[in-house]
Amino acid sequence: MTSNKRYDAHRFGLRAEKLAAWYLRCKGYRILAERHRNKLGEIDLLVLSGNTLAVVEVKARKTMEACSETITPFKQQKIMRAVQG
Repeated sequence: MTSNKRYDAHRFGLRAEKLAAWYLRCKGYRILAERHRNKLGEIDLLVLSGNTLAVVEVKARKTMEACSETITPFKQQKIMRAVQG
């Protein structure tokens, strides 16, 4: 049963990433990479708007509060390492 929950959560997260990419495209962003991986980690979305490069971490939760709680200082450092790698 646990593996089904994990699989369902993974699929839910992938759908959220696709939805986020679609939304950003509609807002005029250019998607440079989706699920970009390197030896230091993974970046959900790399997007470009004009001269601005944005790193997007997608979190699918029931509330915005629950989403914001998942981006801890440790997670921010992990994302920054992945960007620099």
